[in-house]
Amino acid sequence: MSLIYLTLRLIGINYKITYHLDQGLHLLEARQMVETKKIGLLGPMISSNTYDGRGFFIGGQYYYVLAVLGMVFNWNPLFITISLIFFELFFLIIYINWLRKRTNIVTSLLLFLFLATNNFLIVHSRFFWNPHFLLPLSIVVTITIDKYISSRKNVYLALSAFICGLAFGFHYSVVLWIIPLLAYLIHYKLLNLKALLTVLLFLIIGNLPIVIFELKHNFYNIRTILFIFRNSTETFKIQPHYFVYPLLIFCITYLSPKIKKSTKLFIVLACLNIFTLIIFSPSIPYGHPDNWDYQDIKKTVNLITKNGCPNNFNIASTVSGDTRAYDIRFLLTRLNCLPLDVDKYPQTDTLFLVAPKERQPQTDTVWEITSIKPFIQTDKVNINKDTYLYRLDRI
Repeated sequence: MSLIYLTLRLIGINYKITYHLDQGLHLLEARQMVETKKIGLLGPMISSNTYDGRGFFIGGQYYYVLAVLGMVFNWNPLFITISLIFFELFFLIIYINWLRKRTNIVTSLLLFLFLATNNFLIVHSRFFWNPHFLLPLSIVVTITIDKYISSRKNVYLALSAFICGLAFGFHYSVVLWIIPLLAYLIHYKLLNLKALLTVLLFLIIGNLPIVIFELKHNFYNIRTILFIFRNSTETFKIQPHYFVYPLLIFCITYLSPKIKKSTKLFIVLACLNIFTLIIFSPSIPYGHPDNWDYQDIKKTVNLITKNGCPNNFNIASTVSGDTRAYDIRFLLTRLNCLPLDVDKYPQTDTLFLVAPKERQPQTDTVWEITSIKPFIQTDKVNINKDTYLYRLDRI
């Protein structure tokens, strides 16, 4: 099962890996934290929920993990992604072995097969993203809560609460854990004042970075969340990962002992995988513009640096909605070839522009291009059949 799991994720990962805007930005900020030796309390802004220029942040836990992995793997996005595939597999093996003891070997292996072959999980495992950490953390919470119920030792309850706090720092959808966890404690008559105080204390300790930030900055995140939900007229978008990553393990744990016959379980899981394949068949790599993959990004970086690092330069991209090209920007930074900041386009002497063939720089009106006019086009290189790299020099 582990070989199936790894094969489906690792074959062709050079081209299938999702490394685009979020991944580049997050690595840039994690690397900056390491270089400045200033441990931040916050992770990335939740960019999908902003209003009037204001947004709220998750905790710094995500950047701490990226910082460690970056130092271990020399800030290579591909190696970081592969390490997290093995990291997730390690926790799934622990979970499946624990589940085998609660059910039987056939049930546990069928569930392992489901997790290994589910299209949504395969696609998501090919990139690093803060919600993904909820799956291994939910495994730890599930096992420690089970240990607490069977042993009545408060150390397991404290550990569960700590992991819940840690997970909340990765993604706010962890609030969905409250219902199943309270249900467990109530069902086993373990909900009392001592238990509640233990949970509260270790929730705070687990999510200490964001708690410290809120206390230091007059509860900025809480006030911003309330401000956005009061004033924004945009409909809140419900994404699948809001439920899959926090609740998948809890659902499997609860339902697996209830399906006694392996044939019935196999049919249910197969139907779920087929259904997922039908409704979730994204382009590969996921979240990338068409005909733009990790190898194209690396080729672009090599072209920019082929004659050494240019002077006083910046980069931009019009292949997607975000023109700041954080994917390219990080790989250049990793080579110590530093473009100007994203607010310094007017001070740029040379702009390297990645653009689809139908968007000519001479007629494009995005700020990053118009801010260096007048310019001359001194180079044009084909990245792939649909995309070009232009060099634009200010006159």
